[in-house]
Amino acid sequence: MVLLQQTRLAFFLALCVLFLSSSTAEDDAAVMLKLAEGRKNTPKDWSTGKTYCDWEGIECVGNRVATVNLSSMSLSGSLPSNLNSLTQLTTLSLQSNSLSGSFPSLANLSALQQIFLDTNNFTSIPSGCFQGLSSLQVLSMSQNINLDPWVFPTELIQASSLVTLAAGNANLYGSLPDIFA
Repeated sequence: MVLLQQTRLAFFLALCVLFLSSSTAEDDAAVMLKLAEGRKNTPKDWSTGKTYCDWEGIECVGNRVATVNLSSMSLSGSLPSNLNSLTQLTTLSLQSNSLSGSFPSLANLSALQQIFLDTNNFTSIPSGCFQGLSSLQVLSMSQNINLDPWVFPTELIQASSLVTLAAGNANLYGSLPDIFA
C-alpha cells in the first residue's frame, strides 16, 4: 500500500513538473509570435511553420529562448510588452535597427546578462524596467536620441555584476549611485 502511494505521489510530482515547464515554453512561444507579428523586415525564416527555436537570431536551451540576436537586421516597429516573459533569456541584442516606441520592461529577468539596444529609435524607458536584473553584466543603449529624458535607474544597483554601462546620446540624466563611482 505504501509503495502504491509513493508511486502515485511520484507520478503526480512528475506531471506537475511537466506542466510547469510546458507552460513556460508556451509563454516563450507567445512572446516570439508577438515579436514576429509586430516587426517589419523580420528574417524570412520567421514563420509559424517553423519553431521559434529554429528562427534566425534565436537560440534556445530546452525549448526556452536564451538568446535573441537581431542586431543590424533593418527591423522596425515596436517590441512586444511581454518581453519579460522570456525568463531564461541571457542575451538581448537589438542594436543597429530602427525599433521604436516605448521599450518594454525587462523587470525580473534574473538570468539576463547582456542587453544591447544601441542605435534605435526608442522613445521611452518605463520606470522599473531594469528591476531584478541580478545577473546583468552589460547594458549598452547609446545613440537612442529619440528617448524622452529619463533618470538613471537606481534599480541597477541590484546588478552587482554590471561591468559595462554605455548610454551616450540616450537622454539619460541624474547622478550615478556611489556603487558605480
